[in-house]
Amino acid sequence: MTTKFNVDGNANAAVKSIIHYDEVEKKLHVENTQDVEKVLEQNVKDQNNQNFRLNGFEDMKMRRLASIPMIEFERLAKMGIMCYSGKVLDRARLFKYLDDSNNEKLRIWKGRLS
Repeated sequence: MTTKFNVDGNANAAVKSIIHYDEVEKKLHVENTQDVEKVLEQNVKDQNNQNFRLNGFEDMKMRRLASIPMIEFERLAKMGIMCYSGKVLDRARLFKYLDDSNNEKLRIWKGRLS
């Protein structure tokens, strides 16, 4: 039998966590979820409006490449590409990840990265 515990103290938190306790195996399993639709919809709007310029950095030719939901940072951290704070640990692998057609909804600037 499995018992579920909702551990979110903030109902407005982006990432929702549930702890599952497996009484047979005597193990805890953490399930994190996030509704990412708003982020992905905003990414499409920003793509269509070419809203990839960074205010104050126009002269530096910097672009906002992507907007990544918080739940995706967990996956990227487990892959060793980013840490949980958002720091990029492996730029080449991040660019390859963002260039992958499966992740195109994360992208704002559509140019090739890798």
